[in-house]
Amino acid sequence: MLDGFRAVPRWSDGVATVVVSGEIDYVTAPHLRQALDDCLARRPRRVDIDFREVTFCDLCGLNALLRARRKARAAGSGLRVLNVSESIDAHLFRPLGAGDLIAPKVARADRLAD
Repeated sequence: MLDGFRAVPRWSDGVATVVVSGEIDYVTAPHLRQALDDCLARRPRRVDIDFREVTFCDLCGLNALLRARRKARAAGSGLRVLNVSESIDAHLFRPLGAGDLIAPKVARADRLAD
């Protein structure tokens, strides 16, 4: 049962943005992996994976991301994860040394004006 999990690709100028929502675990990670494989098959310049609506991610999800990054690099594409919650970053990405998957946070324009 996917319980609200979605991985929806959107395309613009050769960049795939995969908007992911719900929980990524042993049940849903294969669906994420397939969505990323489908995007990579189209040879994008880059794949951005938007985690804004991801509520949970376990090792199966992280493995899907690492696998996709390997495939992207082999194809000459970039891959990054955007909008990762502090909780997922602190409990999964950072402790396992996968923080380099996460795109750097960009300062908001109004903060730059200060």
